[in-house]
Amino acid sequence: MSNLATPTYYSPPATARYPWLNKPDTKFDTPGRYKVDLMGPVSLGDEPCTNAKGQQVGGLNDILEPLMALAREEAQEQFDNMSEARRKKSKAVVEMVPFVHDVLDEDDEPTGEIFYKVSTLAGGTRKSDGRPWSRKLTIVDPAGRPTNRMVTGGSIIRAAFTAKPYVMATCAYGVKLYLEAVQVLALGTSNGSASGFGVVGDPFEDEDDDLLPCDVEHAEADLDDEF
Repeated sequence: MSNLATPTYYSPPATARYPWLNKPDTKFDTPGRYKVDLMGPVSLGDEPCTNAKGQQVGGLNDILEPLMALAREEAQEQFDNMSEARRKKSKAVVEMVPFVHDVLDEDDEPTGEIFYKVSTLAGGTRKSDGRPWSRKLTIVDPAGRPTNRMVTGGSIIRAAFTAKPYVMATCAYGVKLYLEAVQVLALGTSNGSASGFGVVGDPFEDEDDDLLPCDVEHAEADLDDEF
């Protein structure tokens, strides 16, 4: 799967859940990860994504399901070629993490909403020469202009991402969504490759202004104009 093409996709509008976009989350590693859950109704998985040319390329599920099937096939082949001792240790081919998750309430009951996890490393060490590298996540406003506004939970966003299947030595497998950039359509009120987004609305006002309230209906209307 190392030679598999990894095109950039642009997600449909979704609600940002637990966003770490303006700065990376460094709780579990340094220099940390930029990450966000793309949350919405079950229909979110079927709403069209676009490619870098703005062409519709199918929904999140349409993109991710074939990659999951490819990972499953390679995991099974890896399991079948294991020695008997290693096969006993692995026991079975296991889907490590599904690419779509149910949102649960405080009683661990599904709320009827779903989310997709997207993330990317904020830095690391190059394998080629051992030199450190770091990155700042590109965030743009509805007009496609870079913005420093704080992206909080409840914001309406689109995410640029690539998707890649993986198989672990234990034969666990899955699909990873790598975050590349974010377009903010409407800023939320709770705490918590950009060129392909296009212009879907007016730019944000001066960066020193108060946060714009999240207006879902207005954001969706702007996107209707694009498609």
